[in-house]
Amino acid sequence: MEFDFSRKDFDYNLYKSKDYHGKVLTMKILAHSKLFISGKFKILDPFENRKCGDIKIQYTLDNSILDYEVECAGFDRFDKNFKGLYSTVNVPMKKLESIPNGYFIAVDDSEPIETEIPKRFYIIKVEDILNSEKKSNVNKFSNGKQEYFFKVPSALVERYEWNAKKGKYIRVYP
Repeated sequence: MEFDFSRKDFDYNLYKSKDYHGKVLTMKILAHSKLFISGKFKILDPFENRKCGDIKIQYTLDNSILDYEVECAGFDRFDKNFKGLYSTVNVPMKKLESIPNGYFIAVDDSEPIETEIPKRFYIIKVEDILNSEKKSNVNKFSNGKQEYFFKVPSALVERYEWNAKKGKYIRVYP
């Protein structure tokens, strides 16, 4: 079997179907989090530079920047990861070392882009990802090749769900 460290080719069709969708949902999640309601942060316009850090948050007090790498995950895998049904969560091998203080955020691709407030998401500190084991497996986007992933222990994943009664995201535990 052939091995790939990570996907090296930029797949425009995959990007077109997932990237924009994921960024829009993530922007809505971040806009409804209590951090941004405080006015101490602003979301910088997302743009695609094919590098790590899809969305950048700027602290208005000192202009420092926090990066978020976004994944728009397929419903089945997202649902199982959200419910903690796997002992580890696969995170694609990206240049996460370029955003060591950032976050990886996964959204459910079955949520319509028109959704006002996405129902749920999970988030992982990049620091925890970089300290996780790397292993390979075949997935539907690897063309039959073994592809390496960070295998982040499920306990390090923070899961959040929108609570309409409280008007905010609350952390949930599987």
